[in-house]
Amino acid sequence: MEQAIVYDLLNQQFLHALKELAARPADDDQKMAADILRLVTDNPQAIHVIDSDYKEATIMACWTPQISSQSHCS
Repeated sequence: MEQAIVYDLLNQQFLHALKELAARPADDDQKMAADILRLVTDNPQAIHVIDSDYKEATIMACWTPQISSQSHCS
């Protein structure tokens, strides 16, 4: 049960990070985030096949301030 809660929290943070990254100015990371967000929005079960390392990296990218501006994640 505890693992399921942790997994659910990871997915919630991942979705939040995707939304934030997809809203940033256009670059390769923004485009990828937007594409993945669209995939997960259209097919929610797809979130289960996304690697947890990628999810964690996306969350970290969201929380790491950009060189020219502060992080938009909150």
